[in-house]
Amino acid sequence: MYNDTTLEVIMMSYEVGFTGTRQRVSEWQCSELHKLLQEREVKKIHLGDCVGADAEAHYIATMSGIYTIGHPPINKSLRAFKTYDEERPPKPYLVRNEDIVEESRWLIAMPKSRIEERRSGTWATIRYARNLNREIIIIALDGVYTDGKGTT
Repeated sequence: MYNDTTLEVIMMSYEVGFTGTRQRVSEWQCSELHKLLQEREVKKIHLGDCVGADAEAHYIATMSGIYTIGHPPINKSLRAFKTYDEERPPKPYLVRNEDIVEESRWLIAMPKSRIEERRSGTWATIRYARNLNREIIIIALDGVYTDGKGTT
């Protein structure tokens, strides 16, 4: 018999956060994201609503029937303005990125570079997820999955 806490953990495993570059992502990355969402039987995805990887992930999730939760930025200049099943109030980039991690059990990241960068919102989100001991899967531009800890 499951208690309420166990059921919450089980349900959260189907709920993923997503962070990614504002630049264009490759068809291969999109294909790998789609496969990962299907393999993990993701039911909900938290997205940042920016151009680039967020917009691509939104399209893939929507086409896959996954419930989408938008975490838009206050700064509208790079916002994708997608339609979500549920939308959080706009917040500054780093605050909304932390919200995405906190509301998710694990994180998928598509950074611009496989090498960690100090001044990158995507990498800041990965570091925050590490601090919370979240599972992290990185779909890198060169096609290499990493665990978010620098190993391949």
